[in-house]
Amino acid sequence: MSLIKNDAHWLSTMESRFADLQQTIENMGLKRGQKFIEWMKTQNQYLQWETGFEPSKLRKYNRGDIIYVNFGFNPGSEIGGLHYAVVMDDNEKSNPVVNVVPLGSLESGQTRDVLHKHEIYIGTVDGMNQKEAFAIPNQFQPVSKLRIYRPRKGTDIVVKLPGQFMDMIDEKILRLFTRRYSAAIAQLETAQKSVASGRENDMPSSE
Repeated sequence: MSLIKNDAHWLSTMESRFADLQQTIENMGLKRGQKFIEWMKTQNQYLQWETGFEPSKLRKYNRGDIIYVNFGFNPGSEIGGLHYAVVMDDNEKSNPVVNVVPLGSLESGQTRDVLHKHEIYIGTVDGMNQKEAFAIPNQFQPVSKLRIYRPRKGTDIVVKLPGQFMDMIDEKILRLFTRRYSAAIAQLETAQKSVASGRENDMPSSE
């Protein structure tokens, strides 16, 4: 196998990229820069681990399992850092990735009114962090099982998200990412509103 250290061109390119990156980091705000520097260490560990990674040695992850994941350091509004997430598929043990919807938590003093229209309020979940949780379906994504902090072993405690919330997440994903389903739901809601309006108009007057 050819190695970067033995290729003069790519070794020089790497050093140039590192110099550019260092300049960028040096001009970051302290808190953001600290997070990025710590993420570099974590990312380096993942690169070292992945060559011998055997996902089949981890527990089996099933739909509705709540896991604790490191989403990394990402640009813009992409979710990053350590977050709970809910598994969306019954995942094979040999599969190196799992499909998840990230979960967020309301801070002290916040109410569900602060949630975005694409987010789903869940409330407190036993075994999580005792905070009011919400799902973020528009950030539905696959993640490497390398990123899972817990649970990892078959003996680890598994927290499950109740089925009614899984159904709500399913519907939201379909609304967000499937055009035909979204149009059908919109038509159904319009029809339901029309029926409700008709019932109100048919009610006898109290005069």
